[in-house]
Amino acid sequence: MLQRACVTYNSSLATYFLWNISSRLGHYRTEVLAKELIEVPIPLSIPPIPAPNSAQNIDDAVRQAFDLTVADWSLIEDFLNIHFPTSCGKHPDQPVF
Repeated sequence: MLQRACVTYNSSLATYFLWNISSRLGHYRTEVLAKELIEVPIPLSIPPIPAPNSAQNIDDAVRQAFDLTVADWSLIEDFLNIHFPTSCGKHPDQPVF
């Protein structure tokens, strides 16, 4: 359970999910409350990750664990590359991830 939670919390999906439910993420004091953090869905299983230090490998494993489609993941990537940097005061041409 702990490994699945750690992998999920370090994924782009968790950032996207928390942005949508958090009362503080993206504001002056960017933080997530514990009660919001436990709302992040944890998959029942995670496929083996060849190199867990790679963000791409973590995202691939989470995408596979939740059986997300290309369209689903495109929404998450668009959010992280366009909306999220803009709300953090960065230019959209400078991807965060």
